[in-house]
Amino acid sequence: MRSSQIGRTSAAASPRVKWRRLQVFQCPNNQTVCGSLCVDQATDINNCGACGSFCDVSLACCGGSCANLDSSNDHCGACGARCPGQCTLGICNYGAAAGGGGGGGAR
Repeated sequence: MRSSQIGRTSAAASPRVKWRRLQVFQCPNNQTVCGSLCVDQATDINNCGACGSFCDVSLACCGGSCANLDSSNDHCGACGARCPGQCTLGICNYGAAAGGGGGGGAR
């Protein structure tokens, strides 16, 4: 388990140093203390890869990196869903799946 010591303070203006009781937070092995919360930095969009590292609203946190599930070939439609072709709108090889060529305009 990971732990963090939070709450240690001193009274710098006083010649005597006073310490507040130390609080120790313990998180499960796959989580880290960020502030006063246990988070999974591999998936938490507010702490992606590091405490306070935010992903944009249109992105997901995949393995500690922000990813666009609509266009990422490493995370096509879902974290870890690898697309060997082109990821479009979260669908691997969208043009091929929709019937090919992509020239679907009016004639």
